[in-house]
Amino acid sequence: MPAGWYYVATAQPLGALAFTLLEPETLDGLTTWNFFDRGLSPERDAPVLKLMTSPVVARTRLPAYME
Repeated sequence: MPAGWYYVATAQPLGALAFTLLEPETLDGLTTWNFFDRGLSPERDAPVLKLMTSPVVARTRLPAYME
């Protein structure tokens, strides 16, 4: 994964919400709301890459928003 990309796991308490917001084909997600328009280019259909397995990369745990 190139620098500047984020990996969002769905195996977490709010994983279903993350999936719904990031899935380009949902009717009520960030792509539908044009949230990613600034990051779109003709070469890329959607700014979200869907992986079926976890990538083998170094990970940094971000501080929890709510605990």
